[in-house]
Amino acid sequence: MRRRSERAASDGSAGAWAAAALVLGLGGLLFGVVAHLRTSNLEARVDQLEQATVQSETPSDTSPDEAASPSTAMTATVVETQPDDVAAARKGVTDAYTAVYDGSKPQSARLVLIDDPTDVGAAMTFAAAGDVGQAYERTRARVDEVAFTSADEATVRYRVILDGAPTLDARIGEAVFVDDRWKVTRETVCADLEEVGAPCEL
Repeated sequence: MRRRSERAASDGSAGAWAAAALVLGLGGLLFGVVAHLRTSNLEARVDQLEQATVQSETPSDTSPDEAASPSTAMTATVVETQPDDVAAARKGVTDAYTAVYDGSKPQSARLVLIDDPTDVGAAMTFAAAGDVGQAYERTRARVDEVAFTSADEATVRYRVILDGAPTLDARIGEAVFVDDRWKVTRETVCADLEEVGAPCEL
């Protein structure tokens, strides 16, 4: 009877360890999923907006009932929430990204084009003095796509380049229209600075 009790206790302990290992494994998997959630969601938004733009620009012979379908209604909403002058807004977003990621520009000229520059200046200084310092001034950005999610917000697909060549995979960032001009979001800039070992919150 005693041996049976000891065996049961041993089995119960083994079961507890197995359960703990399973929980830790699932926790690691969840962390990985969350780490990619922001990029995945933003990429999906760009793709959805691109499809909506194509649909809105394509002539249609649909009936009134078809015109009231959910997909058409979504397209109409996207079009209505675009900036009044899309071309000018796209140029404003592109100019902001180009200036913020131009390592040769004075830091003050770059920070003014970030919606919230808190701690970004210190991170830029740290990056310039770190391992990537010699290449820092030659860093630029190339904007590949701008998709407006509202009249004053945009999702941006861009690349960080060095001497004309991409240094990172295509990135997804955001821009907002504040103080009568388009600016790069702090979250976007800080994510890239962290990639080179210069987090905004040192």
